[in-house]
Amino acid sequence: MRQRLVNERKNKEILLTADARNDSPGHCAQYCTYTITDMEDKVILQQDVVDVREVEGRKSTNMERVGFERGMDAILSTEIIAKEVITDGHTGIASLMSHCEKYADIVHQRDVWHGGKNIGKKVANVAKEKGDEDLLQWSGAVKNHFWYCSRLCNGNVNDFKDLWRGILHHVVNEHEWPIDDGKSAGKCGHDPLSDEEREKPWLEKNSKVHKALQKIVLSKRFLNTFLYFTNFRYVGYKLRNQLAVIDFNSHRNRQPCKNAAGEIVHRGQYSKRTKQWRPVTVLQPKDYGYIPTLIVKIFEEQLKTGNVNRKIVRGADDPRNIAANIAVMPRPSIEHLVQVHKSRF
Repeated sequence: MRQRLVNERKNKEILLTADARNDSPGHCAQYCTYTITDMEDKVILQQDVVDVREVEGRKSTNMERVGFERGMDAILSTEIIAKEVITDGHTGIASLMSHCEKYADIVHQRDVWHGGKNIGKKVANVAKEKGDEDLLQWSGAVKNHFWYCSRLCNGNVNDFKDLWRGILHHVVNEHEWPIDDGKSAGKCGHDPLSDEEREKPWLEKNSKVHKALQKIVLSKRFLNTFLYFTNFRYVGYKLRNQLAVIDFNSHRNRQPCKNAAGEIVHRGQYSKRTKQWRPVTVLQPKDYGYIPTLIVKIFEEQLKTGNVNRKIVRGADDPRNIAANIAVMPRPSIEHLVQVHKSRF
């Protein structure tokens, strides 16, 4: 199947998306599955599994870079022309793309969804500090502004930065401002806002909370990443919406919950727009019954390939050839472990 997909893209310029998934969250994962996809038709072209025993120091944080390099090298070994690859913000991958000669002809971009999510989290975290609580209301707007700048910059990183800095003026009710030492002017892209349309209070210019936002927006380290977001993509956002559609359609006929008296249960929901409470019917919990069906269909498709029942021979690159487990030192004898073990009881 993979060879057929590769042949269909022979000598064609392809836009790739790549991401990793670990078998467990945090820094204790043993396996990392790295997937590279054709962005145009969402076909998976390459998938690699990295075992923590294969990476330097046996650290799970190093698996993603290894998975990316292994997958990209496999793509480059074919006649597919990799024009651009979109990843998350992994610094090891960014370093690899900028310093490895074999990737010199491939444009590296980052998923704008990840960029917007990260800046939104930074604003929300700062808003937890005393005196900066008003910033929390602007967290979503700052994230949306990041998307807006990526979409409108037309591939120009300087235009991206000029648009981005405009959020510092907007939040203090300044919608026109000088740039380039007064040689030109910046301007918000929205129409004048009435008091009814404006839901968030303006911040005071150069106040403590405004300076906290300035520190985030003008961070040199963050501004230097903008070159990775100039080719606007919404891959992650679109895929998550597609999954949401499947989930919604599968649960659209849920019945209302009822109490012991047979009455429909409601809960209160507050509207920020109308500033009013309203009752909302509580529905039965989701059963996610579509997931087993999807798994069965995937398995049935694999059965057609004849690969499910074939005998698997351990490959030369199997991690079990490196070590039997993930420990960084040989296992002592059981007798020794029992002898040195001390109980606190």
